[in-house]
Amino acid sequence: MSGRAGAPVVAGIDGSPRSLDAVEAAAASAAQRHLPLRIVHATETATEYPEEYLSEAALLAEKAAPDLSMSFELLTGPPAPALLTESGRAALLAVGDRGMGGFPGLITGSVAVHVATHGACPVLIVRGHYHRSGPVVVGFDGSAGSVRALEFAIEEAVLRGTDVVAVEARPGAEAADVEAALARVRDRHPDVAIRHETVQDAAGHALTRWSRTAQLLVVGDRGLGGFPGLQLGSVTQHLVHHAAGPTAVARAQS
Repeated sequence: MSGRAGAPVVAGIDGSPRSLDAVEAAAASAAQRHLPLRIVHATETATEYPEEYLSEAALLAEKAAPDLSMSFELLTGPPAPALLTESGRAALLAVGDRGMGGFPGLITGSVAVHVATHGACPVLIVRGHYHRSGPVVVGFDGSAGSVRALEFAIEEAVLRGTDVVAVEARPGAEAADVEAALARVRDRHPDVAIRHETVQDAAGHALTRWSRTAQLLVVGDRGLGGFPGLQLGSVTQHLVHHAAGPTAVARAQS
């Protein structure tokens, strides 16, 4: 992954099953990238078993990637700001989809959407089922944000040994510009199969359908990579509630 050399993959946990899914996904991503894994638990209230949460996550990570270098920390404060701080020194941040895996007092997906909207690194929102086959699917419209999302999708596809489907939910007059942008990316990655598909549907709905067979969905950091009329929060929120698998928001590292 381009960006911070040697930066860890960070998983935020709270002891819920979904946050443990995020640990597994983060461990796999860290192992694929030869990066360390950092597991954090953030809470602004007294937690009954915080050390047990970290211990359970550590055992799960060790099982998923036995040779992985890992660190752990209990953080005090609201989960969303704590994870945003973590994102400033992470290569990738993985969170669960249910209030960051179920943090008490948070509506479903609120922390996930917040860190996806404001994080300083790519954010992986873990939900649904992990599909071991199928392509990496990315929302693409030719904008700078969607090109960054496509580059991230290509990196993921190479790591997973699969191909890429670039889904365009804005067919019409701009099609030639989209094709030109896609051609430039293809020229940079001649060994990666990138299929372009246009759909007559809202991007969120189209990507939700693809989530049933994709290994990973990837969206950009500006309205699904630039799709007009869509705010990142609304599209991400839709996928948080409806995607059948994990979604990555390819935010630029800052």
